[in-house]
Amino acid sequence: MGMNYPSIKIHLPEENSWYASDALAIRNDVKDSKKYLSALIDLLYWWHYGSDDLEVQTSGTTGVPKILRFSREEVKTSASISLKAIPILRGQHTLLAMDLKYVGAKMLVVRSLMAGADLTVVPPTSNPLLFQSPIKFHYASFVPFQINQILGNLVSKEQLNNIDTVLIGGGPLQSNVAEILSVMKGDFIHTYGMSETLSHVAIRRIKDQSDLYTLLEGYQYQIEHDGFLSVISPFQKEVIKTMDIAESISSTTFRLLGRADLLVNSGGVKLFPDLMEHKVRKVIQEFPGIKDFMFTGIPDSMLGEKMILLIEGDQVLASDNLLILEKIRPLLNRYEVPKEIYNVGSFARNENGKIDRTRTLKEFLKGR
Repeated sequence: MGMNYPSIKIHLPEENSWYASDALAIRNDVKDSKKYLSALIDLLYWWHYGSDDLEVQTSGTTGVPKILRFSREEVKTSASISLKAIPILRGQHTLLAMDLKYVGAKMLVVRSLMAGADLTVVPPTSNPLLFQSPIKFHYASFVPFQINQILGNLVSKEQLNNIDTVLIGGGPLQSNVAEILSVMKGDFIHTYGMSETLSHVAIRRIKDQSDLYTLLEGYQYQIEHDGFLSVISPFQKEVIKTMDIAESISSTTFRLLGRADLLVNSGGVKLFPDLMEHKVRKVIQEFPGIKDFMFTGIPDSMLGEKMILLIEGDQVLASDNLLILEKIRPLLNRYEVPKEIYNVGSFARNENGKIDRTRTLKEFLKGR
């Protein structure tokens, strides 16, 4: 079966070598040298020679990680829809810098294979653009945490500025980061999707300076009676109910309001921490020493849960907390204003660089 699929050229800067993808798929000597190469070779072998379903692991951000399985036809259909919306041309250079354990990285490789692109693969570090390359990249994908790190370094920021199309997925994008990207040269696209849908199902272009997501061709959505967003995929039979609360704008556009699994019920008022974070991020990040922050709820005898603000950064002055509260109060409604602010040295994170909210809160409560 696999021999019907054309090979592409794959560049491994760490090995200083180019490989044909079908030949790399069976290079066990290369596979054993690096973990990320092992995952790449497993995927290439599946594409060229395998017959089983593709296995995808969920990130575990909202629960216990699990394994999903997709047929070859489902994978190809998903990739084709993405390529129609965001084309890659034969012979263009794509860059993989994400962890192949997760679906976003796997689908970038599949799209490169289907488009006949030349693919460069680098280790999935927090800042993967510190390497020097003579190659002009046309297409790359990163998670928000990587984008933050890349923009913090002049060398990697210039590399990013020279990539034609950059997909950013796997989590929310900070408003101040979006502002920086909006004036850079490339087409920066914030994607919406999940492991269950393989590729992204909706996108928003950063240069448009809009928070509305537009569905890709073939996908549909509906807002359930409880406000949850559900997605109908053109290649899957079941309706996929997400944990996102959304607002319907038109038959093809929607606005994300918050994550239901983060909801804090404070005295009967439903509060969405991620929506609140979007409101105040620009103001809070003006304070020196703050690496990140999160709103969350903790048990309270009167309210059931009370909203608090956790600030990451061991150099943050406790005296700044009152000033922070003063600055963010006008941006929040009266129920959203945190009852307390705490400084935390560092947040727990998962392998994608996302804040592990459950573990961070657990460690905070344990240390109180």
